[in-house]
Amino acid sequence: MFPTHSGILGLGPKIMKAGDIVVVLFSGKFPFILQPNGSEWLFMGETYIRNDDIMSGQPVTEIRTTRLGQAETFRIR
Repeated sequence: MFPTHSGILGLGPKIMKAGDIVVVLFSGKFPFILQPNGSEWLFMGETYIRNDDIMSGQPVTEIRTTRLGQAETFRIR
């Protein structure tokens, strides 16, 4: 278990470390954990976040329909 920066609880891979981020990818059906590695990101795996909007992909829907929100490009290894 882990708390996000905003205080939401989640379940993720045991290899997670402080500084890892939760992302909702455009092609993903679940949120994922990415770990910074220089200018790239390491894919840590799927995660469960105790937030219905995040688990249903709502952030991606908002960005696609309203162009509001924060979209970022990640180079993943």
